[in-house]
Amino acid sequence: MAESIQKLPDFSEVHDLFQGRRPDLPEKEVSIEQIEILDRTAAQSAMNAFAEEVYPKYRDVSEDDPSGTTRSHEEEQMTKTNVPLGEVVVDASVPLTMDVYKNFTNERGRRSESINFYLYKGSGDAQDFIGNISVADRGEDGFDIIDRLVESKFRKQGLGKMFLNCAEAFVQKASTERQQPVKAFANMSQLNVIYWFWKNGYRPETDEDRRRLDMILTGHGDLELLERNFVFHKDTPDKDRYFVKPDGEFALDGDGGRVINYNNALRIRMVKVFEAGVGEQVEDIVDDTRVDLEL
Repeated sequence: MAESIQKLPDFSEVHDLFQGRRPDLPEKEVSIEQIEILDRTAAQSAMNAFAEEVYPKYRDVSEDDPSGTTRSHEEEQMTKTNVPLGEVVVDASVPLTMDVYKNFTNERGRRSESINFYLYKGSGDAQDFIGNISVADRGEDGFDIIDRLVESKFRKQGLGKMFLNCAEAFVQKASTERQQPVKAFANMSQLNVIYWFWKNGYRPETDEDRRRLDMILTGHGDLELLERNFVFHKDTPDKDRYFVKPDGEFALDGDGGRVINYNNALRIRMVKVFEAGVGEQVEDIVDDTRVDLEL
């Protein structure tokens, strides 16, 4: 089946295959706060245009930029420097504001760079965080979508898709600037997230990724689902399923539940390739040629 996956079966069908191997806890009720975006297409266009606009600044800005802020996390042996790249109001009626930062991370000597898009509702002291998407630059390997978040009260309104479109506009701009295909990819281990990325054009990258997807879609008996649809091997001990604090106790989230250690889940990498568009230099040549012909 791994070589012949053309579409995914219905989500509920796959979820039912894990009957007895999944928590049957009722989904937590969350009161949804509607965001009235008058023109969603215009708001999306504004987000995408700004993502493209900040690419040159992202490319050129350095870690020692005077506008940057550095924080240290001694326990994790990590330092992070955030450099603001700008902000834009993408919908004045709400209002919705998008802030963009370049993040420089040094974790135990491993250095990485990412771009981070944050969306807020309201203005001034009344601003409310909606969510963000973060994309790490992995050089020739492409761009890694490392963080995707929409606050619970703002979900089920298509905002996650808007974030992804924005991030993809940035990757497309990078491809056009570099004049070569560029990959966007994400590592995932949640059944619902796999379905979401598939719906948005992402596919397993390697034979091993396809084999793992096949195992999940057929409800393989060696697998089970944990909270939030994380997929784990059944024989994974609790100390590896959940994050454990230095004192040996399980880390807990805001609701008192144990925090899943996604690093030890069954992970799949899914990719989408962006082909280079027409670069600015080519556009300039075409414009000059048109002018010459008119003369």
